[in-house]
Amino acid sequence: MGRLSKEVVTRRPWLCLYEAMNRSWFGQLEEANLLLDEAEKRIRSDVSAPSAQSMLGYHAYVKSRVTAMQGDTRRAIELCRTARENIPGNNLGLQIDVSITLGYQYFLYGDFINANKILHEMIRSGYNARAINNPVAGYAILARLQVYQGRLHEAYDLLQKAGQLMHEAGGKYLGVSGLVEVGIASLLCEWND
Repeated sequence: MGRLSKEVVTRRPWLCLYEAMNRSWFGQLEEANLLLDEAEKRIRSDVSAPSAQSMLGYHAYVKSRVTAMQGDTRRAIELCRTARENIPGNNLGLQIDVSITLGYQYFLYGDFINANKILHEMIRSGYNARAINNPVAGYAILARLQVYQGRLHEAYDLLQKAGQLMHEAGGKYLGVSGLVEVGIASLLCEWND
């Protein structure tokens, strides 16, 4: 981030989009929105370009994340659904990223039915693709959903599935293993253990 000049970044829509995503990770939402606006102008000026639909899908995905971080979860869901429609099906990695984001946004919005549906679909897709991080994080979100509904044992079972998935993969997944461990610790605290 910040290695390329602003002039170079703003001339290329993909660079604008990637830089906007980076800015959103660091909470620089105003800068992310400016980059997204510039990217959209460039994409719409040549909407017949071969990668225009993919760029519009990625644009909607990044905009969805920024919008959610700004507190408009309903609008973020709309944008994320648009992203899902425009991201090519052969880009499985991004499809999985978009799906976990959408599932989490539904969770935050309190739409547990759609959150449950989207997250289970994402877990299946991720598992089939041998992805680990997003399916494990999906289990952690589903576990939180169960906790909010008072189903602590079901939440524990989901966290155990997440742990088993990491174990089967045989690697170290520190970020998502932290989600699982914190989730289990929270449940143990509820059970006074």
